[in-house]
Amino acid sequence: MEHFLVLSSDKKTSSRIEGILKGSSYDVRIVTREIALLNEAKTIKPELILAELNIKGIDGLEICRFVSSGKIWRENIPVILITNMNHSIVLDEFSAAAGAKAIIYLEESTDEEIKNIIQRVLEDSGIDSEHIKRVISILLIDKNRSSNRLKTMLEREGMKVKVVENINEIGDFDFTVAILNAEALRDDLLKYVHKIKQLDPLAQEIVVNCNDIPLSTLNQLIKLKVFKILDDDYTRIGLLKTVLSADRIYRLEHLRDEYERQNQMLLRFNQELDILLHTTNELFMKTSLKEVLSNAVGFSKNFFPGVLNVLFMKEERSSIRSMDTVIKLSIPISAIESGSEFIEKEQRLGKVRIAELSSEGMRYISKSLHSLTRFLILVELSNKGVIFGYLLLAFKDLKLNGREISFLDYYATQVSLAIEHVTLLEKVTELSRIDGVTGINNRRYFEELYKRDFERAKRYRHPLSVIMIDVNDFKLINDTFGHSVGDEVLYTIGQIIKSNTRESDTVGRYGGDEFCIVMNETERDGAVNKMNRLKEAISALPLMKGKDDALKLSISAGVATYPQDAKDPEELLRIADSKMYEDKKRYKNHRGGYVDRKG
Repeated sequence: MEHFLVLSSDKKTSSRIEGILKGSSYDVRIVTREIALLNEAKTIKPELILAELNIKGIDGLEICRFVSSGKIWRENIPVILITNMNHSIVLDEFSAAAGAKAIIYLEESTDEEIKNIIQRVLEDSGIDSEHIKRVISILLIDKNRSSNRLKTMLEREGMKVKVVENINEIGDFDFTVAILNAEALRDDLLKYVHKIKQLDPLAQEIVVNCNDIPLSTLNQLIKLKVFKILDDDYTRIGLLKTVLSADRIYRLEHLRDEYERQNQMLLRFNQELDILLHTTNELFMKTSLKEVLSNAVGFSKNFFPGVLNVLFMKEERSSIRSMDTVIKLSIPISAIESGSEFIEKEQRLGKVRIAELSSEGMRYISKSLHSLTRFLILVELSNKGVIFGYLLLAFKDLKLNGREISFLDYYATQVSLAIEHVTLLEKVTELSRIDGVTGINNRRYFEELYKRDFERAKRYRHPLSVIMIDVNDFKLINDTFGHSVGDEVLYTIGQIIKSNTRESDTVGRYGGDEFCIVMNETERDGAVNKMNRLKEAISALPLMKGKDDALKLSISAGVATYPQDAKDPEELLRIADSKMYEDKKRYKNHRGGYVDRKG
């Protein structure tokens, strides 16, 4: 006996495929795990394999590659992928590249369409497919169940006929042609014609036994474009020709509609691709991490308008951080990633992981998110094995197609590259601004910040004080202990100054052994107090001991304040520098502390 193998862990899917192939000469075997495929290979060689594209325990793309490699069977067994996702050109390309002969979108395909796809694949593979040839499905509506002769006539020609007395009996029956017995339906004939058109606008209707139909009814049937009206003297050949013609028209109309749908889908695909490329190009124009993340959030909101929350999570924390708020999530991200009891179902595609939270998982979501969240899309932002963070999209109802997921996977890769790019750019920028010896701002960047601070103080009429600092006996330190120790001294003093100033202050290395502090919104007395505390902190450092000498570290400093001392930024620095040299002279002459002469 010849065999079909169906690889699916979803009972609904496998039952549907079994039902479609029921009555064929093939033995249909259901396999729920990839590993079981190897066991089946020991006993049978299937004519065809139908495999889930991506479901727990089964990866259809890998199965395609494995089967086409000839590692299981020497012959190339045709593989058809099946999925519950919506139609996607990207998935079509993925499946073709993996070696699949076709892909069936179960949610969008009727049983008859699925049967036609299987038939085409078998025929293209040189396999006899007469056992699954297309069968015309006919709905025969007859209130009196008096159409036995008509039913028998059609079934003898291999057609599938379902007889019903009213529309409610149709159920899941897929039909292309509806035959209505005018003699039995009488006054309800037009009502049934309308109902059929509501069920399936493409279905072709044939009215038989219509000798007694009023002329007005006939005219309305013609306006409604009922395919054919036959009297009760129709011949077998005439009826069959009519049915075949009606079925052909149904197929052509269906193809026309499908062409229009595909055309609209391509237009939408191009629009989405434009958004993707435009947003991606913008990504690499960003110069900070915040700008990149804002771009990611903006893309998600534009591309997925149904998304209820767009959140960015940094470094596997249990706190999910968005650009404007922090929402507490009790589920550890490691638990979500491992697929523990928090996850009911999941799918993976590249960097994208779609997780449906279980009832247990919903317990760990903050109550404010309960009405908003059921599905989580966790997108890994990583490059070369380094994880930067995660883009998290929260959905109430998940209706993503394969194309959108593929776009999201591609965009995640671009965001990861952009994060790496701006991180490197920020490091380079920082290196260009930081003095290599002291670890604080170099003179060029300090002067840039000082100019900004002075303009702000001038605009808002705030005081601003400058402290100019010089290391005492620095030449002696270099001559006695060496330049490497001199560099260590500069670094230590630079870090003490940095740690003893406010974030709003600007600190920089101004020259060889000179430092400068800009204290925003600070009067002269406050700056003098800060200067004296810095002197004390540096004087408290341990003695520097050489072979013959010991040296105590100390600094000289001067203060100038805007607007009392000067109203020009360069003049203010010059005055502070001048006072610092006065302090240095006093140090050399008296080895004493700084005295504020003006105070």
